[in-house]
Amino acid sequence: MKSQSLKKSFKFVNSVILAIGLFSCSNNAINTSQLSQSNVKANFKLDNKSFAIKYSSAFNAQAYFLTWSDIRSAIINKSIPDVFYHFTYAQTAEPSRVTSSNYLEIKNRIDSGEWSEEAYLIANPDVKAVIDGGSTQTGYSHWYGYAINSEPSRKTSTAYLEAKSATDLGFSEKAYRLAWSDIDSAVKSGSLASGYAHWNTYAKNSETSRLSDPRYIKIKEALDRGYDEKAYLLAYPDIKSAVTAGTFPSGLKHYIDQGFMENRLELLIYQDAKLALLLDFDETRYRSAFPNVVAKIHNPSGGFASAFQHFSLYGKHERRLQSQAYLNTKAMEFIVNTRTTNIQQKSKLATDSNGNFVVVWESVQDGSQYGVYGQRYNSSGIAQGSEFIVNTRTTNQQRNPSVAMDSTGNFVVTWQSNAQDGAQYGIYGQRFNADGTKPVTNGSEFIVNTYTTGSQNSPAIAMDSTGNFVVTWQSNAQDGDTNGVYGQRFNSSGTMQDSEFRVNSYITGNQAAPSVAMDSTGNFVVTWQSNNQDGSQYGIYGQRFNSSGTMQDLEFRVNSYTMAEQTSPDTSMSSAGNFVVTWQSIGQDGSNNGIYCQAYNADGSKPSVNGNEFRVNTYTTGSQTSPAIAIDSSSNFVVTWQSNGQDGNLEGVYAKKYNSLRAVEKDVFQVNTYTTDIQASPSVIIDGNGNFTFSWQSNTQDGSFSGVYGKRYNS
Repeated sequence: MKSQSLKKSFKFVNSVILAIGLFSCSNNAINTSQLSQSNVKANFKLDNKSFAIKYSSAFNAQAYFLTWSDIRSAIINKSIPDVFYHFTYAQTAEPSRVTSSNYLEIKNRIDSGEWSEEAYLIANPDVKAVIDGGSTQTGYSHWYGYAINSEPSRKTSTAYLEAKSATDLGFSEKAYRLAWSDIDSAVKSGSLASGYAHWNTYAKNSETSRLSDPRYIKIKEALDRGYDEKAYLLAYPDIKSAVTAGTFPSGLKHYIDQGFMENRLELLIYQDAKLALLLDFDETRYRSAFPNVVAKIHNPSGGFASAFQHFSLYGKHERRLQSQAYLNTKAMEFIVNTRTTNIQQKSKLATDSNGNFVVVWESVQDGSQYGVYGQRYNSSGIAQGSEFIVNTRTTNQQRNPSVAMDSTGNFVVTWQSNAQDGAQYGIYGQRFNADGTKPVTNGSEFIVNTYTTGSQNSPAIAMDSTGNFVVTWQSNAQDGDTNGVYGQRFNSSGTMQDSEFRVNSYITGNQAAPSVAMDSTGNFVVTWQSNNQDGSQYGIYGQRFNSSGTMQDLEFRVNSYTMAEQTSPDTSMSSAGNFVVTWQSIGQDGSNNGIYCQAYNADGSKPSVNGNEFRVNTYTTGSQTSPAIAIDSSSNFVVTWQSNGQDGNLEGVYAKKYNSLRAVEKDVFQVNTYTTDIQASPSVIIDGNGNFTFSWQSNTQDGSFSGVYGKRYNS
């Protein structure tokens, strides 16, 4: 059955093959520079609607991938899209690729059923983790290079035999989760380790028809034919509009119902879409790079419907996505503050579900020491209106802003204000509509804390999808012993819900530096640092609450490593309630502070897969501090921090991206381009499409002491 499935998939093209061939890309490692249009056309039958690859009976895609490490590296590095692309070149330039003894040996093992890569990785998650970490590339190389002699039970174990049985029946992890959203949600929440875990522990005995379900089979066939949701919606704006309007829940549903019969995956426009995405196409960036194209979009005299249409017809041949003009638009850092005199620092970000976002910061600007300012942006990163002052009262200092935004773009800013509540610092807030105006009802700045004795500072805020929000802060001596952590809930109209409440149960010593995160329905979690509670200086603690503000279970310690200090927590929660916490830990990585992280399921338990605390930074020299974190609706997340000396000049901003299983999706990368002096105090957000944005403060870059800068990345 597996052999039939492979042969069936060969009839269809991974969408980027033809387009990249016509594009004549080069890759020295595998000599793809020799691939010309004539070579490609010799291997394709073309007409105005579709094309098909002429495959040799000797070609086996899985064997081809497992045999050739240079091809695997090129795919991993995104130099080429897949093995199909390379094979179209190799048929004439390197025919020995499919006649070599190594290739034929692997192919025979697959064809005979002796080897199943997917089954091996399902049965051996530790091997999968090693592959994700980059130490090895395939399960096959692990087995035949090591385990066949040292750990032969890996392929005779019950786990392997069960996984092999499932894949022989047609099991596909991706198709299984796409077919049943409840299973996908359970995996994302951590209550299931994988779709396969559901099949193996339950469905194979009581719901055996799952793998023969017509809908599942159609989804698997779509994936076998190279279906890609992003490419499908980019290629067909009519379908994207239908999905947006709710006519179809997804592009995949349209393809299964109609697109398959219309040969949508075989049309050249779809191939161009996959090529465009491989080469990092972005509609806004393309327009920004090529103003001449913008002038022709929607031109009544015969222009283009979109920048993508121009790319499909002309830009791919002109190598526009490889031009310096286009490359210069990628992840360009931008200055946020308009006023550059004196100090602009301590920025925070918030985004709505569509990617519109706001940045807030403190600035010596309002005529009386520090004040709080903001700037709105649309989902393309274009500033909306001018920078604006947030605080109404300007006497003394207004500092340490925090901001949260609901799914439609309404947002609330909080800060600490000196002497405004009659004592020292107090916590204040201001609500804004999505367009930056203040609401008619409850539209004035408001005090958050009820207890005003002493000082209340270090505010943090979180908001659910409909605009209900919670504010937390540290309050001096209110719990009877130095600082404690307090909170106050508000509804979407800005009305207080119940009374302010103490978050920490343990009150001895100092509990400070709170962070708060909320899911789409209003459940929330607060984290903070607590002195001597874990037996060794500061440790990180947390407390979960439901949407009514009721504590869920007891407060819990986050850090497993307790020696020295763990401080500066930051927390983010997905729409489903899964949450991640990051902090800095002294001495744990062998050199001053390092950045650590811990993931949790919505019920407060740790995930069964990759559920332990882990170090984020790979560079351990000096100190890595000031972590911030953001998680998306699928539980993928990004951690950012500042690192001393790593960029060659004092502090720089770095980041790392993980998938929902805590596997590294994008390894450590430097965020700031400008490296002179200090870039520090980063903040990060992820929107509903998985795109992420950073902000930070940079010394001397704007010509004065410090300014606020940002950078956007596509998912």
